[in-house]
Amino acid sequence: MNINSNNIKRILITRLDRIGDVILSTPVFEAAKKKFPGCYLACLVQPHAEEIVRGNPYIDEVILDDKKG
Repeated sequence: MNINSNNIKRILITRLDRIGDVILSTPVFEAAKKKFPGCYLACLVQPHAEEIVRGNPYIDEVILDDKKG
């Protein structure tokens, strides 16, 4: 499959697992922004991992999957 980087406008990266897995995924944010410049990048995480991704310069939005609230 050939993906034209000009066609990708929005990306959602979902990490609903353990904190260590979220940490190991953080290089993906920069790589996605480099591969798809100008895209809107959101990250879906559980509340316990919010501090890991909040403030990351490559993420445009952090979405919380808060099943308790």
